[in-house]
Amino acid sequence: MEVTLADLLLSNFLKNATVLAGEKGLSKKVTSVTVLDSPDAHQYLRGGELVITTAYSILDDEDMQSRFLYFKSIR
Repeated sequence: MEVTLADLLLSNFLKNATVLAGEKGLSKKVTSVTVLDSPDAHQYLRGGELVITTAYSILDDEDMQSRFLYFKSIR
C-alpha cells in the first residue's frame, strides 16, 4: 500500500496539522518516517522519508537551514 503526504494529513494523528509550504508535493510517496535532530543527520536520508524535527540544532544557523532545504529539494 502506498501512502502519500496527503493521505497522512487526512489521518487522525495529523488532523490538526497545517501545511505551511510545499502543497505541490502532497502527492509524494512516503516510504518511512524518521526523527532528525542531529545537524549532520541529513546525510543519511535516502528520499521518501517524512522527517519529524524540531530543527533545534540548526536554530541559529541560517546557512545550515538553507543547506538542509537544498538537500531536501534535490532528493
